[in-house]
Amino acid sequence: MVFWQQLFTCGFDSTLWIPALSGVLRHAPSAHPSVIRKAIHADIGRIRHLRNRIAHHEPILERDIGADLAAIGRLIHARCPHTLRWLQRHERATTVLAASPLGRNL
Repeated sequence: MVFWQQLFTCGFDSTLWIPALSGVLRHAPSAHPSVIRKAIHADIGRIRHLRNRIAHHEPILERDIGADLAAIGRLIHARCPHTLRWLQRHERATTVLAASPLGRNL
């Protein structure tokens, strides 16, 4: 995921994101491409950090899982709202976390 996060740095604004962002992420919020790119960079960083904690069997219970799920949803929606709706129908994380005594992180 580091590759993707680095791809969304400001160094690629003039050569990649300003000319092409609206075509690649057609459902991203309406804003200047550099603003959208910066938000995507932050979301990818959040997701990468979550993924690394899980992959290394480190605790994630103190994280704001609701914010993590929201970041995932924003990225998916920017590319394809239909895919986000499919995910929302099939994912179980929200239900499992809501039933947990630690459900406060939703």
